[in-house]
Amino acid sequence: QAAVNGDITIVFNDSEASKNFYGGGNFGAVDGSTDLTISNSSVGESLFAGGNGATAVVKGNTSLDANNVEVTNYVYGGGNQSSVSGDVSVKFIDSTTNDSLFGGGNNGEVGGSTDVYVSNSSIGDSLYAGGNGSTAIVKGSTLLNVDGTTTVTNHVFGGGNAAATGTEEENNSNSIVNIAGATIGKNVYGGANTSVLYGIVLLNIGQDVVTDSSLIPGDIKIGGTVFGGGEANASGSE
Repeated sequence: QAAVNGDITIVFNDSEASKNFYGGGNFGAVDGSTDLTISNSSVGESLFAGGNGATAVVKGNTSLDANNVEVTNYVYGGGNQSSVSGDVSVKFIDSTTNDSLFGGGNNGEVGGSTDVYVSNSSIGDSLYAGGNGSTAIVKGSTLLNVDGTTTVTNHVFGGGNAAATGTEEENNSNSIVNIAGATIGKNVYGGANTSVLYGIVLLNIGQDVVTDSSLIPGDIKIGGTVFGGGEANASGSE
């Protein structure tokens, strides 16, 4: 197997990747953590901090730090159909994705928690602190911080898309959403889209009430409705 028995560090600057970009391996496990820093660059398809394929497990943590990056499709803090055993950190600053951003993986579990920071960026579809797909469970908690002039075309979710946060047995996870500045086209949810949060929601909108005073204040415009819970309609409420 094409495994890496340690950590992976990638620095990608002033460059162009025409297809997908992975911090982990292609069906090869990482017996450590991945740390991906990408700046002043573009990705022609999707960007993953983790690996690709069921055997491309990252046994440590994943970290994605994107600054002035253009992504054509999706952004994931986890892997593509591969799991992350530890925690996930995503920083998406002065960057653009034409589709959605997920703190978790694409049909890939996160064994720990997700920490997502989106600042002065553009999200072409929706923004999720959790994962995408029924197997993209985040077993810990989710934290989503949004500030500055960030724009989200559709919805903001403190959880995932058809992906649970926490487990029924533990029932002690948190979904924390702090919005200090953003223009959001549709709704804001403290919970998930068509899934479950096993724990509590803390939804804070406005610079004076967010739990992180270092967030950059900005105008806040929400085109739809604010819900403390989640969404039961797969397409989201209009």
